[in-house]
Amino acid sequence: MKIKLDKEEIANLYNSGMSHRKIAKALGVSGSVIARFTLKNNIKARPFHRSKTHLNREQVASMYESGMTMKKIGETLGVSDTLVYNFMKENNIPTRKAIRHNLNKEQVASMYESGMTIKKIGEALGVSETSIHAFIKKHHIKSRKSFRLNKE
Repeated sequence: MKIKLDKEEIANLYNSGMSHRKIAKALGVSGSVIARFTLKNNIKARPFHRSKTHLNREQVASMYESGMTMKKIGETLGVSDTLVYNFMKENNIPTRKAIRHNLNKEQVASMYESGMTIKKIGEALGVSETSIHAFIKKHHIKSRKSFRLNKE
């Protein structure tokens, strides 16, 4: 099914500050469709990193110091976590050091071997999926075999 895109509507959304991805989501198409559409229809691109200019150093530092993650700050301010990271680095906002979790190898192994997902283990222990994944790898906890369901 082909969707008819309106040049004026897309130009207005884009010029109001919406990203290609957000416009795409609102219109039910992919971000690349919107990117190609704006190029093809001569919708003038915004300057690169324009979105950084509206970030406030004190606000970002305060949010981060209060315990918010870069991802949560990005969601709150409508920018990516990568942009928040780069902004903090460029503005010399100190970042937290990686947290060392006191996880128990036997407990994590038992939960994992019982079939719990890495996400569920992380939620149960109050740490991220990334932390659990790294812990399993570091402690050589045997990974489960992944499988694919045959669609017949």
